[in-house]
Amino acid sequence: MQLDTGRYIAHLRVTQKALYAYKVDMSLSVLFTVLGFAVMIAVWTAIYAATGSTQIKGLSLPAIYAYFIVIGGLNFIVGTNIDDQMMNSINDGSIGTAMLKPIRYPVQLVLGTIADSFSLFSVPALLFFIAALAIAHAGLGLWQAAAFLAEVVMAFCIINLFGFLVGLAAIYLTNVYGLVSIVFSVISILGGMVAPLTFYPQWAQNILYLSPLPSMFYFPASTFLGTISTAMIWQSIAVGFVWILILLGIAAVGWKKMSIKVALAGG
Repeated sequence: MQLDTGRYIAHLRVTQKALYAYKVDMSLSVLFTVLGFAVMIAVWTAIYAATGSTQIKGLSLPAIYAYFIVIGGLNFIVGTNIDDQMMNSINDGSIGTAMLKPIRYPVQLVLGTIADSFSLFSVPALLFFIAALAIAHAGLGLWQAAAFLAEVVMAFCIINLFGFLVGLAAIYLTNVYGLVSIVFSVISILGGMVAPLTFYPQWAQNILYLSPLPSMFYFPASTFLGTISTAMIWQSIAVGFVWILILLGIAAVGWKKMSIKVALAGG
């Protein structure tokens, strides 16, 4: 067990060191994330100013600021590069060599995205979360913090499972960037990155709350800020857990078929 654990840690460190070699890319990623959510805050400031409202759907402008700052923090750590890793390794044929390593290829992908998200961007994310609490004049109780951490882990699992499923398409498509754009645009719009889901019609909310999309951004952000009930938090965790099982099943079947194709093609 110790040898296996050491093997995984070693792979994670090697991946992390490789990523640190591209400091300019890291800096640009942080910069564009900050700019993107600065634009969202500017847009919502203009909307509140144009309507002359102090609150929309029960949310004040400072609450909107806090919400999008939390979304910005989540965007740093709840991300995936699995689709990109898979597309590159399939296109250059290195997937065959990767599958011969002592660590299973899907685990290599997960370690790569952990190194990318948590290792590189955890500090910017923490700064965003602190800023959001300051703007919202809110505290983070023990139960609230535990629920938020659970939802972040679930969000990370769900978005990486989506990334894995998109990456599987690279065996059939030369380039999956178009598919990536479509999938993650839908996640942005329906997952709460563009607007809190409470702004959507009630019938749309009822449907979305049964999907995995709000579990990636809306529910963790709302739990962090204390704007949803305990019952809704439990519902989000239950629904998210069920979707993780469903997506894992689909991913397992897809990977089995893909690995057979790779083996038959000789890598």
